[in-house]
Amino acid sequence: MPGNKLLHSGFSIAKATGLLQKLPLFQGMFNDEFGVLLDYCNICQFSRDKIIFKENDVAESMFIVLKGRVEVSCQKKGVLRIMEQGEVLGEIGIIMKIGRTATAKSYSDELILLEIKKTDFDFILGKCPRASYIIMKNMAKFLAERLILANQIECCAHIISADKEIGKKIKKTKKTEI
Repeated sequence: MPGNKLLHSGFSIAKATGLLQKLPLFQGMFNDEFGVLLDYCNICQFSRDKIIFKENDVAESMFIVLKGRVEVSCQKKGVLRIMEQGEVLGEIGIIMKIGRTATAKSYSDELILLEIKKTDFDFILGKCPRASYIIMKNMAKFLAERLILANQIECCAHIISADKEIGKKIKKTKKTEI
């Protein structure tokens, strides 16, 4: 029966659909398409500090935060961000079969995630071509936005680094002038 897994978690199909409709990833989908999508989703519940996935694990699904918060971190940079209700994590896992780029763990006493496995997502792509097009278009848009932001941050880091080097040279020049 559609939405059975949702009902056991305390989320009605209408409540889950309402949340998904607000997400940029699903903007433009019809209500009946949400029903098909929810038929193939799993509900995952975690208590505080439980690992959802680890950096370098094989990525086979993505998650949508229904309730609670998720800490995303990586070995090189530490905590990257805290994700909240309505945010999507692990989406690269349904596009490519690569290792996870970060570790995700529960940052709430109660965390409820909607999981979409790659195999189910692939099935949905075939069953609902219009919804699939919308999801993939929206996913491409926000992945591109993340890439642009990452590039801007990296560019700013280079500017800051260059400014520090210029500052050092100026101090050195002032010392030699004295």
